[in-house]
Amino acid sequence: MLLSGQFLIYLALVGLIMIPLSVLSCRAAGVVMRVSPWFVFGSWALMGFIVTCCCCCLPSAILGALNSSLGN
Repeated sequence: MLLSGQFLIYLALVGLIMIPLSVLSCRAAGVVMRVSPWFVFGSWALMGFIVTCCCCCLPSAILGALNSSLGN
């Protein structure tokens, strides 16, 4: 049910709106800080990766390790 027609249309519309907004935002931030827009995008991507790993993957890994050690 998650991949129904309405959800796919919504996902496509969000992508069509967010991708150009992200490009414009990186370009504007690059101009203001006088750095390359790719540098801004790379720093955002790196921070997103770090936050995702620390907030999502790390707690899951710790809970999985605790569960496997307590289960034995």
